[in-house]
Amino acid sequence: MSKVFRKIKVDPLTSLNSLNLKISEVKHIDLNDLPPDEAERRVTEAFKFIKKFGEAIVAVKTGDEKNEAVITSVLNSSQNKGQIILLQEPNPVHLYLQIANEHLEAAQPLRNMIRSRNRVDNYFGLLTNYFEEVSQGIIFLVMTLEGFFDQGIQMVPEGYFLDEAGSPLTKNQLEWIDFNSKIRYVMPVISGFDYYTQFNEKYNKIVRINDLRNDLTHLKVSQKKNMTRYEDLNKRLIDFNPLEASELVFHYIMTLYPGYFTEDV
Repeated sequence: MSKVFRKIKVDPLTSLNSLNLKISEVKHIDLNDLPPDEAERRVTEAFKFIKKFGEAIVAVKTGDEKNEAVITSVLNSSQNKGQIILLQEPNPVHLYLQIANEHLEAAQPLRNMIRSRNRVDNYFGLLTNYFEEVSQGIIFLVMTLEGFFDQGIQMVPEGYFLDEAGSPLTKNQLEWIDFNSKIRYVMPVISGFDYYTQFNEKYNKIVRINDLRNDLTHLKVSQKKNMTRYEDLNKRLIDFNPLEASELVFHYIMTLYPGYFTEDV
C-alpha cells in the first residue's frame, strides 16, 4: 500500500482512435501560431459548416505529434451563443478520485490528532473539521466506484444480462441496480475478474466504505442512554482509515482495468 495519497492525473475521456470509426472525410484545422482572434474565427467558421451540413465528430490534438486526437465538447454559453468553446471532455471518474484524495489527505492529520492521547482544547472544532473533510472524501470515493461501474455498463451490448425470469436487462436498468449487486454480480461479468473471490477481505472493506457513505447521506439516529444521536457514526468516522480506503478503491479499479489511472508525478 502506498504510504502517501496518490495524485491522480485527469485524462481526457475519449480518444478518436478508441472509437474504431469508419471515417469518410477528415478536415484538419491547424491553429498553431495563429493570433487568438484568427484562431477563434477559423473555429467558428468550421462549426457553422458542421451545423449546416450535418453532424460531425470534433477531435482536438494538443502538444506534439505523438499525442492522440481527443473527442472534444463543443459548448457555448446561453449569454453568448456565438462564442464557441472547445473543451476536451475530462474523465469524471479521474476527477472523483482526485477530489476524494484531496479531502482524505486533509482529513488524515485531523484524525491523528483526535486519536492521539494528547490533550486538545477544542475537540468540537477538530471533530467538525474532520467530519467535513472525511465525509466529502468518502462520498467521492463511492462516486469514483459508481462512475466506474456505469462506464463499464455502457460498454456491454443490450441484453447482455438476464434477470431472474431470463429477460434481457437494458443498460438503463443495470445502472439503477444497487451498489452491492453491481460490485458483486455485474462487474465480474463485465471485467471477467471476480474481485470478491480473489480479494475477499479488500472487497468487504470496500462494501463497508459504501455502507458508511449511505449512513452519511441518509442519517439515522442511534439513540444512546446518554441521549446522543450520532455517537456510533462519529466513532466509525474516527475509526475510518482515509489512506487505506483510497488505496482500496485504487487497487480495485486498477485490478479490473490495469492502466485506468495515471499518477501525476
